[in-house]
Amino acid sequence: RRKLFYPLKVYHGPLLYEAKCVKIKLDSSSNYSYFVHYQGWNKNWDEWVNDTRILKADAEHLELKLKLLKVKKFVESMSCLLAVLIYLGG
Repeated sequence: RRKLFYPLKVYHGPLLYEAKCVKIKLDSSSNYSYFVHYQGWNKNWDEWVNDTRILKADAEHLELKLKLLKVKKFVESMSCLLAVLIYLGG
């Protein structure tokens, strides 16, 4: 079995969320999948992910998570601004 660090950071869309690995499975092609539970989220969000979406939760990845949140907020604010400009111009 593969050992995973806990807690984990898992990409869900463009953002990183804290999660824990609940199950591990190996498919017929020797690829691992991990069933993760996102901390603080309803179990309906639990899902199988591959290792490309998983990071160890450390200071470096916490900084990355914060940067991604800032980028998301900036993009959302620019989208709102663009919508207002289109509305006013139209």
